[in-house]
Amino acid sequence: MTFIVRFMNQMDVDGMNVTARSYAVQIANFSYCVGAALAQANAIMTGWRIGAKEFEECNRGTRKAAIYGIITATCFSVTFALAGHFIVHIFTDDTQMINLVVKLLIVDVFLEFGRVTNLVYGQALKTSGDALFPVILGAIFMYLFAVGGTYFLGIHMGLLAVGSYIAMAGDECARVVGMVLRWKSGKWKSKGLIEV
Repeated sequence: MTFIVRFMNQMDVDGMNVTARSYAVQIANFSYCVGAALAQANAIMTGWRIGAKEFEECNRGTRKAAIYGIITATCFSVTFALAGHFIVHIFTDDTQMINLVVKLLIVDVFLEFGRVTNLVYGQALKTSGDALFPVILGAIFMYLFAVGGTYFLGIHMGLLAVGSYIAMAGDECARVVGMVLRWKSGKWKSKGLIEV
């Protein structure tokens, strides 16, 4: 995230892009909290089910948590994007800032879809003992997509903060593929830390 903010600081001299990102992040935190809560609750249940060797229940519970998370986060994100002008107007009267934050909130719909799915599947993998995969996948994809994409789309292509958000959404959505495929492969079943 440090590199992304650093790139965003280079995008303009008045700090509009970083400020718009701050507004968008604070608004989007409501849907993030839902995803984080579902991921934690599912992680607790996953750990319990793995201990009981109920692997099929782990699959069902994780899939269900991801679906609930996607639906809830998407509803929140779409609501924030549609009501963005009204919400941001509470904090500023700057029309240019309001329009930029609304654009970020529109891209955030896709960002939150990926984020909540990654939270649920990533936490489930970590709970099962397969913690190394999400860490390595996250590090590689974050630098390739989020950091590299912020530079390419935001600075090189001139999309500024919107380009940065597109890159972060691309990172989250690309990681979803890896997390879901790893979960479906079932390799996590053999990574349990405790034998019963």
